[in-house]
Amino acid sequence: MQAAYTTEGTTKKRGSARIKMLLSAAEVLRDLGAAAVTIDDQYIGTFAYVAAHGVAMPPGKHRVTVEKPGYFPWDRLVEARGPLVRLDVALVRVPE
Repeated sequence: MQAAYTTEGTTKKRGSARIKMLLSAAEVLRDLGAAAVTIDDQYIGTFAYVAAHGVAMPPGKHRVTVEKPGYFPWDRLVEARGPLVRLDVALVRVPE
């Protein structure tokens, strides 16, 4: 069964958590907003959109991945519990 995620509006289903993504202050990327965000292998949207709106997700463990060409993927297993899950995302450039 596939989990239901939503970035629409501010309402959410009872018991769901809202994920909020933050850019690490140590890693300043001019175009990080174009990075792709997936949760449990389901494309959610761009980093800019998800960072601005958050994502409502069902409680439990979820794999969150942020990818951008030229950077190593950021991949974490997070547990959605409580009203807000904050993630500090830092992408590291692949050496040339």
